[in-house]
Amino acid sequence: MLILAYPPFELWPFVLAGWAGLFAVCFHGSPRSSFYLGMVFGMIVYGGTLAWLHNLFGTAAVPLHGILSLFIAGSCVCVQLLACRVDSPWLKTILAALIFSSFEFVRCELYFLKFPWMSAGSAMGVTWLTPIIGVYGSSLLIFTAAAFLSLRATRLAGIAVVIVLLTAGILRPPMIAPGDEESIRVAVVQGEDLDFDRFVELTRSTFEQSPRLVVWPEYAVPYDIRLEQPRQFAELQQLAMEHDLIFVIGTKTVIGKGEREWRNTALTIGKNGVLGEHHKNHTVHFFNDGIAGTNAIPVETPLGVIGAEVCFDCDFEDTTRELVRRGAEYVVVPTFDAEHWSETQHKQHAVFFQLRAAENGRWLICSASSGFSRIIDPHGHVHQSLQFAEEGAFVGRIVPQGGRTFYNRFGWLVPWITMVITVASSFVICLRGCVGRNRAGSNNDNEAGENQELE
Repeated sequence: MLILAYPPFELWPFVLAGWAGLFAVCFHGSPRSSFYLGMVFGMIVYGGTLAWLHNLFGTAAVPLHGILSLFIAGSCVCVQLLACRVDSPWLKTILAALIFSSFEFVRCELYFLKFPWMSAGSAMGVTWLTPIIGVYGSSLLIFTAAAFLSLRATRLAGIAVVIVLLTAGILRPPMIAPGDEESIRVAVVQGEDLDFDRFVELTRSTFEQSPRLVVWPEYAVPYDIRLEQPRQFAELQQLAMEHDLIFVIGTKTVIGKGEREWRNTALTIGKNGVLGEHHKNHTVHFFNDGIAGTNAIPVETPLGVIGAEVCFDCDFEDTTRELVRRGAEYVVVPTFDAEHWSETQHKQHAVFFQLRAAENGRWLICSASSGFSRIIDPHGHVHQSLQFAEEGAFVGRIVPQGGRTFYNRFGWLVPWITMVITVASSFVICLRGCVGRNRAGSNNDNEAGENQELE
């Protein structure tokens, strides 16, 4: 059932049923059986939803699925060892939800092989909750509902939380129309394995619609254009001058002589040259994706403050949030997803761009190599797009935004607070268990001494 909650099926209510089923069995097993249950559950779920990993890694995808499954197995074991030592069904279920949420956040954002795909909250997509508590806050609510549903004493509360989630999933935020007066026309180019001249040709095809901002995909220029092809850089600068444009392109920045001594770069170019550059903060595991950048700083331009990031950056919550915190008025994301990775992979990846836009209340422009290139409004709705494996360009409009959402200010702390509560609760439960055993041991010693005196 959980597989059906994610693309390509996108039947998100199954995320509630899938997790509730696991909780129901997990509460009544042993630590060992819970571990094996979590592993089998994870291998089926990740094997089904992330089957496209075989296109990248072949049989090595199986141990990768296993690593992801360990986090579910670990959650199940902790529920057995900790929650089952609590008598109150309310505390038992709440602690279980906290444990699963904490493990998910570590797996998605903190573990050194962090991988944020297939979180519980991402299955729901964008709702009114997204700009308040974000995707991981939604995960916490889903795990809470699933845990409540798994025990008879808390089932009514579980139904109430399910109703809240279903209502949020049905009554989603409306689409935002860009106003004519303040809007900026944006040209988005999509194409994989195209040369520089073809990207320029596709860009020129949009000039009749008078774009002010042009975005090319990640690796559109798979070399350091400033260092290795100054003629091409000059051509872009000339186009920017002639048509009053700003370019954001995916390229490289060489920082050394070695094959890995470079940075994956979103380069912002105007008529006067480079306006700013962002180095990819989250490089892709197991690929030569350059050396990771260490900051996220918006770029001041005549078209407002641009928050540029690169592809995998947008899968994680921190880069977009930091750009907006520093004043980015809209977000531009050059992206590369190879066509042979499958359409399912592209659909699953596209969800993150909608979530980041809604969490932070910003228009987001994604130029992807082979799809899905999109313009997304601050409520997470797609306005214009190109389909999977389609080569071309389109023009849409966006509006620079000010202010910050509750999520950008405070809501992003929800998973961190969840982890603190989980660790503190686990410590208290373990401490009480040790004290209880010591008292039991002391009582047994006293009884034995009394029996000896009587004898």
